[in-house]
Amino acid sequence: MSKVSQYSTSLYYSARDAMITNGYNAVTQANGTVDSDWTTCVGCAILSRSFDRNDTPVPGACSRCFQRYCWNGTIDDPTPAPYESSVLLPNTTTPIPAPRIDYPQQQELNSL
Repeated sequence: MSKVSQYSTSLYYSARDAMITNGYNAVTQANGTVDSDWTTCVGCAILSRSFDRNDTPVPGACSRCFQRYCWNGTIDDPTPAPYESSVLLPNTTTPIPAPRIDYPQQQELNSL
């Protein structure tokens, strides 16, 4: 639940909270419950240029992460099979709307 029109001038608190939770779950792989190595892999990605710059050997854990999550540079020309996505986390619903957050109109924002 992250698609909201940029023209919306108000938002329910529950919708805002659901978007924040969705972003958190996407970035953290649900706090490591989807993939317990995810935080290690994010750390490896952050340090990868430093490994090159300082001629530091890439740790084994990072090599495994790069093999698992990173593009290996090859191009696969055959037409791929139809993509079927899967849900990693149980579906959640947004509760009955709580009070709305009202945002200033665009003209008001432009005058700030």
